[in-house]
Amino acid sequence: MNKRKLKTLSLIKFFILKSIMWCLSIICSFNPRKKYAPKDKEIKRIVVFHFGGIGDMILTTPALRALANKYKKAEISFICSNLNNSMFLTKFPFILDVRAFNVYALDSKGFLKCFFWLELWDIIRYLHSKPIDLLVNLHHPFLIDWYLIEFVVVALSRAKYSIGANPHFLKTRSIYGKWISESDLKGKHYKDFFLDIVELLKIVAENRDTEFPLSEEDKLFAETFVREHNLESKILVSIHPGSSEPNKLWPAERYRQLCINLTHNERKVLLVGSKEDFMIGEMISKRNPNVFNLIGKTNISQTAALIEKCSVFIGNDSGPFHISIGVKTPTIGLIGPGYPRFHLYSRDDIQVVKKEVSCAPCRNLNCKDKYCMKQIKVEEVFRATEDMLNRFNEDKIIDKKY
Repeated sequence: MNKRKLKTLSLIKFFILKSIMWCLSIICSFNPRKKYAPKDKEIKRIVVFHFGGIGDMILTTPALRALANKYKKAEISFICSNLNNSMFLTKFPFILDVRAFNVYALDSKGFLKCFFWLELWDIIRYLHSKPIDLLVNLHHPFLIDWYLIEFVVVALSRAKYSIGANPHFLKTRSIYGKWISESDLKGKHYKDFFLDIVELLKIVAENRDTEFPLSEEDKLFAETFVREHNLESKILVSIHPGSSEPNKLWPAERYRQLCINLTHNERKVLLVGSKEDFMIGEMISKRNPNVFNLIGKTNISQTAALIEKCSVFIGNDSGPFHISIGVKTPTIGLIGPGYPRFHLYSRDDIQVVKKEVSCAPCRNLNCKDKYCMKQIKVEEVFRATEDMLNRFNEDKIIDKKY
């Protein structure tokens, strides 16, 4: 099939899906109950949607906290796409439960498959299990297919009131009682965009920082690791050299050289990440006794607790970058093709090392050149690390006690 025909079919598909969303919005607008938010005391159950990765989940925490502060007696349920990315949210006292609905496995072609309808029915049945007073959709889908599916789920949820983000092509109609346009995301950090959504409820967020909650068990794990490896008097640096997207990887050989530079003066490096990146860790830590390869050996919460014990974190554009910021460890992010809306942090203890190249940001996961990442040199990352250690950990050893 030639490119011209594919483009034509894509335009037809977009027009059809857009029209369905428009019709859903008109139908929902006829329901008078959904035009006015319930009174604060009437909100007993809140359901929040977001279907992103671990970094996205952390970026929702200021908005979740703001909802909990506003509606102190409400139960909050969270619906995600992957439980592994989101179960840490249950460590917040205000999160009742977390459920998974894999919106990414569904697209417009799925309407013809039994799996699509079974998955859709499962989440609708869960939403109908108890009355929903408020539904908050924090997700901002990349494909119109996912936008449509979320519109359908929200429309069928029976929620008394809902808020969320509208696609840019729906300017005057929505399935939501109140909404903001995805166009408002331009130039903003995602965490602030999510706060903009909940602020439609006249919520004022007192704290806009992200957060990764640690349990006593997580803290004990990190304490035990540090003690058993005699690291109490050492400066620890955590490094995450992996990524689920190969175009975001800084070369492993450069991480290896960085570790050599960092450990010359008796510092210790903890490599963290998922098991898929274990061999990268082996290459980086080879013949360097001051580097511990913990990649694939800890779960997300244990990883967070270890990062919290470190004096500085260095990593690619991936979940642990946001985890580090969430546990308030000074953080250096090596950013290549990623979109600014994930990295526009303003704290002094966060530094983004990024080179301006004409092809970034992009979504070319199979990029062979990786020019944006290769432009980042070992020397400048080392200098940034030294500067971070001097500013936030001068003459400091690892003595964080819980």
